[in-house]
Amino acid sequence: MLKDGTLVAVKVQRPHIEEVIEVDLAILQSFAERIETRYPEMKIYNPTGIVREFAIQIRRELDFRNDGKNADHLRPIVAEVPPHVRVPDIYWQYSGKRVLVMEYIAGVRVDDVASIRLIGANPRDVANRGGTKCYIKQILKYGFFHADPHGGGNLLVDMEGDLVFLDFGSVAMIRPERKEAIITLLLGILEDDVDEIVNSFIQLGVNIDDRYLDAFKDDLYGILAEYSGSSIEHFDLPPGLMNQIPPGLLNRYQLQVPMNLMQVIKVIAMVLDTGKHLDPDFHFSTEVGPYIKEMEIEHLLSRDTIRYVAKEAMDLVDDVLSVPKSLNRALTKATDGSINIDVAAVDVLHLSRSIDRASNKMLVGFIVGAIVIGSSMMLFLSPPEETSVPYHLALFGYLSAFVIGVYSVYRVWKIPGYE
Repeated sequence: MLKDGTLVAVKVQRPHIEEVIEVDLAILQSFAERIETRYPEMKIYNPTGIVREFAIQIRRELDFRNDGKNADHLRPIVAEVPPHVRVPDIYWQYSGKRVLVMEYIAGVRVDDVASIRLIGANPRDVANRGGTKCYIKQILKYGFFHADPHGGGNLLVDMEGDLVFLDFGSVAMIRPERKEAIITLLLGILEDDVDEIVNSFIQLGVNIDDRYLDAFKDDLYGILAEYSGSSIEHFDLPPGLMNQIPPGLLNRYQLQVPMNLMQVIKVIAMVLDTGKHLDPDFHFSTEVGPYIKEMEIEHLLSRDTIRYVAKEAMDLVDDVLSVPKSLNRALTKATDGSINIDVAAVDVLHLSRSIDRASNKMLVGFIVGAIVIGSSMMLFLSPPEETSVPYHLALFGYLSAFVIGVYSVYRVWKIPGYE
């Protein structure tokens, strides 16, 4: 209790725990290396990588200031999933590296269904709004999520029925491009779209041998067909995949799952396991599917996506504008003897014609581009009246560029040999 009567929870680090952890990490590292040596088929699970990531995480957790910073970062994120999701306040004036003081919240464990009902809360609401949707928001929108959502103490339901997150030592982050791939992966699972799932795996760094790609798709489709439409009590689609893909497809096709995807799979599996206890009839596809699609639309319209598209467009423009310079350098080297080309006499005429056609196409493209740019500048500088001469000249320029462009496309498509 603070001097003003406020009840707080105090997290205190055990003495000499760092030495104990370092010994344990050395033992785990040794086990992981031996597993990969004696059982090569286990390399797909990347045991040494898991231990390495765990070591980084557990060492960060030894500094309770990181725990508090994670709580402050997560608080506004979960506040966007109204109602009934909370993160305790941190009292920084009393906290340090080995002591963390936070708001005390009374409640019951999230996996204690009877107690949740006893305080007047609805377990289904806790599972749906507070649990699953909140984690989908953390992962897909912000790429920053609570990575240890077990019901043994890290998730609490308070006396008002709010879901409360505790223990913020273990968090995970996902880069923006990875978020897009995970959204596509989840939508592919929900819609039984094997191609989308495979493309998402590739974007996430799962290397699939082209020789076995069709067989992999067939096996994946079989898993989707088996679990699609089931309730969570009977292994709803995503939990079924979490339980079936590792022992089946991963071993069969020697696929190694990246650590960030493993973290997402682990968190979703833990959240769905908690949901199974709270509401056996909860259906992932029905309840969360529309929410994931909404997140996809929100992601497509986000500032990060627009900035990424703009950057790609600028890179494309730079590449196009660099073509004349590159061609000029190549021709210069060819004329001064820096490049030696052996060409059969019979092909010289074909080569000359190809160069002429390519030059004509580039010339037409530059002319059309110049007309459009000039017309745009004229339109921008012309008086606002639509009867002004510059305005009509600009419209004539646009029309000319359009006609030339259409005619050029027509020649490429319809006239033999022009392409």
